Amino acid sequence: MQLGVLNLVDWYSSAATQAERYQQVIEEGVLAEQLGFDTYWVGEHHFSHYICPNPVPLLSAIAARTSRIRLGTGVSLGVHHDPIRLAEDYAMLDVVSGGRVDLVLGRGLYLQGYRGFNQPYAESRQRQEECARIVRGAWTQSPFAYEGAFRSVQSLDLQPKPVQQPHPPLWIAGGRGPDSVLFAADEGLHLALPSVLGPADAFGPLVQVYRERLREAGHDPANFHVSAGQHTYLAATTEQAEAEWEQHYMAYMRLVANEVRPELYDGTELEEVGRRVAQSTNSDIYERMIRRNTKCGSPESVAERICSLYDVVDMDHYWSYFGLGGIDSPKLFRAMELFARDVMPAVRRHTGVA
Repeated sequence: MQLGVLNLVDWYSSAATQAERYQQVIEEGVLAEQLGFDTYWVGEHHFSHYICPNPVPLLSAIAARTSRIRLGTGVSLGVHHDPIRLAEDYAMLDVVSGGRVDLVLGRGLYLQGYRGFNQPYAESRQRQEECARIVRGAWTQSPFAYEGAFRSVQSLDLQPKPVQQPHPPLWIAGGRGPDSVLFAADEGLHLALPSVLGPADAFGPLVQVYRERLREAGHDPANFHVSAGQHTYLAATTEQAEAEWEQHYMAYMRLVANEVRPELYDGTELEEVGRRVAQSTNSDIYERMIRRNTKCGSPESVAERICSLYDVVDMDHYWSYFGLGGIDSPKLFRAMELFARDVMPAVRRHTGVA
């Protein structure tokens, strides 16, 4: 069981400048290594108040100040990129980090990028699948050629080559339905669940589908990872955690609702997601949401809930999204320290790692 940290780099002008927010993310990544976390993932968004359109610069800055922690994306929106350029960027990051990169590819839940890059969302699944095949091919074949619906490659030799062989771990983010799960299994790729969209244990049946499909495709499920995670905050007591976190969590939910604009979502497969998000900003539902969709509480209660989730989903990677809602660094770093001191050992004992 690997335990990691995720940051989507949501930004609030009232809390910090953009430069200060970037610096907080870098400091969080450095602290994550010092505290014993296994991974640090950064998300990608475009044309929004999530201000990381490219995870590579932030992850490179963290790589320069760390030596052990694995660095990844949560997620990289390969649908918006030339797959060859994406393969180059993350191969270079793998080299400068000493072989510590995980590339998680996703289609994204925010649709501003599709409008900004003039792409129909209806093409997103095909673009994602093509991107994954091209990235892996470019990493592993020399010369590499490919003929696809959106990108043709004429016999090229990608440089630099990744340090990790045969290639850095390649993940597919999916689980709102079976299509992405089946693609990941058929291609022999790891699976990252969109577990912030609801109670994470609801994804248990899809994990079973994924592992069974791996077997059918001739892959050993023991060689493939499943990731899940949720928004997280800790304090000495659950009452203190819930009271301290409310302003930040509700600020985050308001930001999410502002990004999910109906004119972008109506008529797409994400229409229902948009409706649910619009209903998640009332303060009177805070208590229900944090107990259903997050891990907020004392170290003991958070550890118990993660262990219960493991028993249902059987994931082997769990990330915590601590740094959201404009939270200040003292609270953020204290929550991470409590997690490392008290939650991490309990979860590792429960999952047989300690």
